[in-house]
Amino acid sequence: MKQATTRINKMKTTAIVLSFFISLNLGAQPNDTIHSFELDSNGVKVYYTADKMPAMSISDEDFFDLLNSKMEWPEVDINCWFDKVFFEIIIYPDGCFKTGSLIIANPMCSDDERIDKMKKELKLNLDEIFNGMPKWIPAEINSQKVAVKYVIPIHVHLEF
Repeated sequence: MKQATTRINKMKTTAIVLSFFISLNLGAQPNDTIHSFELDSNGVKVYYTADKMPAMSISDEDFFDLLNSKMEWPEVDINCWFDKVFFEIIIYPDGCFKTGSLIIANPMCSDDERIDKMKKELKLNLDEIFNGMPKWIPAEINSQKVAVKYVIPIHVHLEF
């Protein structure tokens, strides 16, 4: 019984000490947020989140008008289609951006080669559309402009 009581007391003491160190750490930096990042091919830190995320320098309505007027969808049919696309871009501190990968979500197709072809066509079209866009308003961390990876979801509404 004495061993069990000693073990419980040690656990309580450990928990109290851990709580103390955690509260010290949090108290020392109350407004500091840790942001994850990766390095791009040029060694630039590209963050996944920021205090202030990037924004388009054109209105949402103008963006959707541009997208709808220039978008060329690959040929799909009832046997091979998808309903969501995620287009990744990196927005740099000067507002310039670089297009990245394209992910087709929920492909309803067993023909991988056909999906890959659709993905390539769609990526080329989106690259062309985005490369014709004006600069973005960059992201900020602690009031400093930073590069951020930004994913744009595009929902596809098909009628067969």
